[in-house]
Amino acid sequence: MDTSTLIIASVIIVLCALPVFLLNQSHRNRIRKGKETLSKLATAANTTIGEYHIEQCFNIAIDTQKKQLFFTRLNQEYTIAFKDIKKCTILLQDYQVGPKGNTYTVVDRIALALQPKQGTAGIELDFYNVECDKRAVADEQRLAEQWQKRINACL
Repeated sequence: MDTSTLIIASVIIVLCALPVFLLNQSHRNRIRKGKETLSKLATAANTTIGEYHIEQCFNIAIDTQKKQLFFTRLNQEYTIAFKDIKKCTILLQDYQVGPKGNTYTVVDRIALALQPKQGTAGIELDFYNVECDKRAVADEQRLAEQWQKRINACL
């Protein structure tokens, strides 16, 4: 092989590997920033984070010892004490599209609805909202079900 072939092959390999490397780096940075945000909320509440999940549009964590929930989405941050919560349910807003017999479901919103013990307004933690998320729904419904079980187990 001559030098020009080696240079061309090296450039092609670098061009193919660079996007994968950059995407991986972006994913790691997003996870690091999500953990830092949740840790700041936990530190402000004088707790530690036990279980957590970092997603593209939201972050959620729980402290089962002191029974608190931490949630961030876009510019919203919530620290919720379980002593004030009566029940956690899943809020699913969807509709059917298509002709009869050949319909499919379009999901508009998936959220956890936290119902308070007192007469105050409930809190809705959006896992997916078609108005804000510019992507298709992925596994947010499964995640909402898992977190609903975790939260209700702590109540």
